[in-house]
Amino acid sequence: SWGGQQVPEKTVSELIQSLRSIESVMPGAASRNPRAGLKKTIEFLSKHQNETVAELVGKFEFEKKSAPAKRTKSAQPLRADVVANHVDALKSAGLDNERFEVAFAQLKSDKKIRAAELKAIAKSVGFGLIERHFDHRWKLSNR
Repeated sequence: SWGGQQVPEKTVSELIQSLRSIESVMPGAASRNPRAGLKKTIEFLSKHQNETVAELVGKFEFEKKSAPAKRTKSAQPLRADVVANHVDALKSAGLDNERFEVAFAQLKSDKKIRAAELKAIAKSVGFGLIERHFDHRWKLSNR
């Protein structure tokens, strides 16, 4: 059984024939999905055509269980100074459009900033400041 379901006693070769039949009548270009996906699946399964589907499923289940655990990246500490500098620049701009644009451009161009730091900046600045900035900008442009 496979995931609690019964695996058909079909050969991989028979499965490949079925997939080729489906692929040949599908509309669209052979180089685009879903036909391209089927072709890749057929190509992959061709390496196992002398096995049954049940044998192949069992083989993959075994490989999955015996695969080494993925290494995870250790979390790097948040650089508080980087966060503080960007937060200060954005907050001190207030409703001054030019200062806000400069501060925001600096934030966007900072290629060394990490995702966690960006989240901390967004949380510290808050949506309210950005919303007020654009509300003010809207009022100025509609005078």
